[in-house]
Amino acid sequence: MRILSIMLCAALFTGVVRAQTFSDLYNAVKSEPDPVKMGGIVKIMEKRVREGKGEEHQVQYCRQLVAVAFANEENFEKARQWANQIGDTSIKLTALYNVIDRMIAVGRFEDAEKLLKPTWEQVKKNGSRLQGAGGPFEDRGPGAAEFGALYGKILYEKGTYRESLEYLAPAFAGSSRRAGRELYAMALAKAGETDKALEQMNQLMLSQESRSEEFNAVTRKIFIEKYGDDKRYLWLKDSITADHKKKLEEKISKMKVNIPAPDFTLTDLTGKTVSLQSLRGKTVILDFWATWCQPCVGSFPGMQKAVDYYRNDTSVVFMFIHTFERSDHATDDAKRLLAYRKYRFDVYMDLKDTTTGKNEVVNKYGVKAIPTKFIIDRNGIIRYRNTGYISVDEAIPEISMMIQSIN
Repeated sequence: MRILSIMLCAALFTGVVRAQTFSDLYNAVKSEPDPVKMGGIVKIMEKRVREGKGEEHQVQYCRQLVAVAFANEENFEKARQWANQIGDTSIKLTALYNVIDRMIAVGRFEDAEKLLKPTWEQVKKNGSRLQGAGGPFEDRGPGAAEFGALYGKILYEKGTYRESLEYLAPAFAGSSRRAGRELYAMALAKAGETDKALEQMNQLMLSQESRSEEFNAVTRKIFIEKYGDDKRYLWLKDSITADHKKKLEEKISKMKVNIPAPDFTLTDLTGKTVSLQSLRGKTVILDFWATWCQPCVGSFPGMQKAVDYYRNDTSVVFMFIHTFERSDHATDDAKRLLAYRKYRFDVYMDLKDTTTGKNEVVNKYGVKAIPTKFIIDRNGIIRYRNTGYISVDEAIPEISMMIQSIN
């Protein structure tokens, strides 16, 4: 049955990918939201490698993407199977780390422990580290301490806070990693280590990053326990909010421009045609993206929050412009991604001109890298330009501050 399902899945893609290069297949895996279909493309890539027409390392990385995609769908058996197909040790461990982390996030603690134990032992024995693209940390891949921290997270979620500290401290004490340091501080608080918890919480609050609701609630409680009320907590929070606003103003000031926005006409996924000229009098946010661009798609949870924030404000319009396509079925890819992830914003297709071979709108705007966003005022002037990933916590504060500054 398993062999038959693979054959059928591969057959679904044969007509689509027969003429595509190996690089096209690689990008197709990154663009595809459905893990089953991702797996079908990987099987075709494997065949190309056997024929000497592709790079095995790219296949290894794609197997990791499939494993993580199945984990995100909570199909952990499939996720484990795909992770175990990875031959490269560092890529395999990266996949397993993310699968285990997802198990913990959805409360599958016993399954997480079963998968974690042999993996953790391997890392401790061999001194392996997870290197390369896709690792969950920005500076280096996790080693024994970070895998141990996964066990610490399990203990924390089970309510054994003091025991969790033994595993969380080596990975997160003094770390710059937001989520890990929050967890460590909360574990200290719930284990009764009030002074140590306060030290960590003060440092975290002064770092100016946004904090989770759970962290804020635990921190407020600790301040009350220590000082008898929440006055010091509220004072610190208010002063930090003011300082954070100042830093945000400094950040977006570097994105300022003042040039006329080139006019264009594009069609959305429903067939509706819209021109920029027709939106004169409104504030327009352009977001240039592509399905194969992981920072683009990774920004969508935050951008969806921003769209929802302005849902009832008819003076603000968001246009998500798909561009730089790498396949001849880019429109279908975009539709499938939105449907699969349940995003509710308007997507417009800036497809390559059949004569020039260029994506005309993105070319007019001089975009060389995506995601890139433009904030256009009511008079058709570009006032801000921002290139790069935007997190779920950054989208609303940054975009709303830009919009307020020009209206």
